[in-house]
Amino acid sequence: MSNFNIINTDPAQESEENANEAAAKAKFARQWKILLAVFIAVCIGIVVYFAFFREEKHVKLGQYKGLTYTQKDVSVSDAEVQEEKERLINSRTSYEKLEDRNGTPSQKGDIVNCTYKGQADGKMLEEGSGNFELGSGKFKEFEDSITGRNIGETVDITVVIPNDYSGTGALSEYKGKEVSFEVKLNYVSQKTVPEVTDGFVTDVTGGKCSSAEEFEVFLKKEIEDEKQAEADSEKVQELIDQIIADSEFIDIDGMVKEYYDTMYDTYMSAAKRYELGMDEYIKQFYSMELADFQAQLKDTMTDLVKEQLVLKAIAEKEDLKLNSERYNTYLERYMEDYGYSSKDDFIDYYGEDAIRESMLYDYAIDFVIENAKPKS
Repeated sequence: MSNFNIINTDPAQESEENANEAAAKAKFARQWKILLAVFIAVCIGIVVYFAFFREEKHVKLGQYKGLTYTQKDVSVSDAEVQEEKERLINSRTSYEKLEDRNGTPSQKGDIVNCTYKGQADGKMLEEGSGNFELGSGKFKEFEDSITGRNIGETVDITVVIPNDYSGTGALSEYKGKEVSFEVKLNYVSQKTVPEVTDGFVTDVTGGKCSSAEEFEVFLKKEIEDEKQAEADSEKVQELIDQIIADSEFIDIDGMVKEYYDTMYDTYMSAAKRYELGMDEYIKQFYSMELADFQAQLKDTMTDLVKEQLVLKAIAEKEDLKLNSERYNTYLERYMEDYGYSSKDDFIDYYGEDAIRESMLYDYAIDFVIENAKPKS
């Protein structure tokens, strides 16, 4: 039981076989690192590039030097490494349906595939399916309630959601409260856990690591890199938020509206591809009411305009220029981030102007970081 990314405006960009998973994971959330740090949206097979408003009259820049930021701990524990190792092992664990268990009672030790619907206060909270190992204690009350029930049977049970429930869906709002579940016990599976061999390691890491002996060292480095990237992103956003809070913005409603209208049109086009009304599309793919989606989209576009304005103002005030060395450094980073091996292909796709605009913003961000320090 259990990042709307502003760029990924259409889940149809995912392969059809991953569409349901992509829809489930899609969330509407603010994110700074918009593609190439310029507002470039790739959607429905076209590239939308927003020209930047350059008039200085739109922003009175606040303090941007001598700022402080929160220093994040990026150390990795042995427990975190083992948790990631188990996750990867579980990703390759297979379950074979046991046909001869149909109609028999489930028992402790069985791995039972169930379809469930959870409801409370007259509304549907969550529905889905999964394999539950009876007696594992992961969902103890749930497991105890279906132990002894016949395979193929549909039963109604009531359980209390644990206070330590870690899911992020609607069930998380019912910690310590009773929720009614309609549960169908579909079948019992035999679980096969793979051995951690060189071949297994090569498979789950996509060839990045090919040695079982070095697997945990590799995982630790991967987790460290992920934590560092997250810490860097949070540091950038924390600094930009401070600059925005200390700056004054004048007459930006038109800019926000242009960004909003263009983005909203891409969502409408995506909805048409699915032959859905806009409200149905937003509810299905982003789990939001249309009015809430519209409000958050406007907030996101407002944040975007302000971020671009302050970064552009910093670049102009400090007379930041791209020399060939910095240009190539940024270009290599962009190509690695977005999976390009050919400079020509990358530049042809995004455009030289958009790429240079992005680099200018990144240069401004780097300048702010260089002139900031961690909080004591």
